Amino acid sequence: QFTNQDPHGFYDCFDFWDAHRGIAIGDAVDGKLAVILATDGGARWDRVAPESLPAAQQGEGSFAASGLCVETLPGGHAWIIMSNPQRGRILHTPNYGRSWVMDTLPITTREGMGPQGVSFRDARNGIVLGGGASSQSADVLTAITNDGGETWLPRNRMPMRSGAWGGVYIPRSNPATVVAVGPNGAAYSR
Repeated sequence: QFTNQDPHGFYDCFDFWDAHRGIAIGDAVDGKLAVILATDGGARWDRVAPESLPAAQQGEGSFAASGLCVETLPGGHAWIIMSNPQRGRILHTPNYGRSWVMDTLPITTREGMGPQGVSFRDARNGIVLGGGASSQSADVLTAITNDGGETWLPRNRMPMRSGAWGGVYIPRSNPATVVAVGPNGAAYSR
């Protein structure tokens, strides 16, 4: 359904809003973010015009191991996490990719470490989980939002040495519960 024709391209994660509309994110190429969209169930993917997206940071990409670097919600919302060794960022669209807003995350980043997974329980409340093999005790590995991603607040460190390499809200849990996993185990928070 899609073949990457760019020899420098590398696609990390994808998600679907519904049976027809999907989104995928790739590492930046030549200073431009690589985001592709489908409107026909994935039979055809079209690249979002790079000039309609924020400029990429040098060496920016997403951690692909968890497959959780993009999250969609009904109504057209999508959040994409990405980083380079200097900074983690989150890209948001409220309208199926017609417009985009970028913000910096308070997650610690360095080579091989940064934001690993993003999950939203609704259009306002979300979490970003970070980690990596070089994690240290003072690193910030969790951030939450209650305004749809306009602001992000650091939260307590999860009890796993390497942090989380993936995690999600449990659908319809009450109270809201997040489960995180990594090489050192699993943890949950209510």
